[in-house]
Amino acid sequence: MSNISMLERVNLKTDSTPDALTTALISLGIRPYSRESVKKYQTMALMNLKKDLKEDLTAISSMLDDEMDKCKNNIEDEFESVKREYPDKEQLEMYFEIRLSFLEYLEARKRSLERRHPKVQWRRAYYDLEELQKLKVFIPLSVKNMVSDIHKCLPYTDLFVEYLDEMEEEINWEPFLIAVDDENKNHEEYIKVWDEPKFEEKRLN
Repeated sequence: MSNISMLERVNLKTDSTPDALTTALISLGIRPYSRESVKKYQTMALMNLKKDLKEDLTAISSMLDDEMDKCKNNIEDEFESVKREYPDKEQLEMYFEIRLSFLEYLEARKRSLERRHPKVQWRRAYYDLEELQKLKVFIPLSVKNMVSDIHKCLPYTDLFVEYLDEMEEEINWEPFLIAVDDENKNHEEYIKVWDEPKFEEKRLN
């Protein structure tokens, strides 16, 4: 079967054999998003994220290089200058502790960006509230209600959340809810999105 959505091809008035997912979504009044609009948005979101990460990495690397050069080339001059400005020993120690902390921050930030940049991608997670809570994702009540309605019609239908994984401790979700037909795994529909103000949704008729 073609990956083209059945909702683009099936009209219940003329076709008496739509699959179970199509029938359920139509009966529930759920109009999925066109795959084209979702993939276009996801491609752009991923490109923008990678661009932002690369720009951040370039900026942080430049700052770190500058700070390291100052430490290597001007340490004696800087020490004498700071000593004149902060003659108090405790103030002097605090100044260099702050400088050291800043260097450590820049190094940690650079390592994080280097790790994240090549690995960010769209991922899928099975719709399981306990597992999603472990990933610190917020599931709105409207999504929970939709899932409940679908499972009343199709108890064994698989549901997934597709999200943009930024490789951080707290995931920036960019979440889409996907329903998959139980008998035809090639037939899946993007049926819900949240926290996506830039997504220009296009729904199937």
